[in-house]
Amino acid sequence: MKKAWREQRELVALKDDQIAMLERRLAKHTGEKVYPFKEGDLYYVFNQLDGTWIESVWDDESERIHDSPTIPSHPHRVYFTIDQKNVIEKFNSESN
Repeated sequence: MKKAWREQRELVALKDDQIAMLERRLAKHTGEKVYPFKEGDLYYVFNQLDGTWIESVWDDESERIHDSPTIPSHPHRVYFTIDQKNVIEKFNSESN
């Protein structure tokens, strides 16, 4: 029962993430500056060099890095919420 509840919570969180992504895409068409998170939101970036997760909090520096044309867009613009990170880790552990 506990496992089913946790899986449903993860699905709801992923659905919320999808809604937020859609809202950001729609906002782009209005010309306003759009970021993947709000200030203070916890997010993760996957470090492809060593396979670790980098935890961060969205702030002004995150926006500067996100907007910087001199920083390559991959991987720093591939962000994950804690729920997305947990689902990825769960999938990876089950496939091993």
